[in-house]
Amino acid sequence: MATQAELKMDVPIYKKSVAALRCFKRAVEIDSSNHKLWIEYGTLAYQLHSHASRQIKWVWADGFVSLCSM
Repeated sequence: MATQAELKMDVPIYKKSVAALRCFKRAVEIDSSNHKLWIEYGTLAYQLHSHASRQIKWVWADGFVSLCSM
């Protein structure tokens, strides 16, 4: 199982990521025709989603293995 220390390591990344996404959201509200902003915004959102998805799968798989070995 993932330890609390391992999960806490993602908290600073999460907080900074939410702030960055908020900035991108505001930037595209100001200039919605700027394609580079949309690309960067989408790229960051995709990377964060992929990271979170991998973490969830890793924690779930680790927990499943722990249950099977009981």
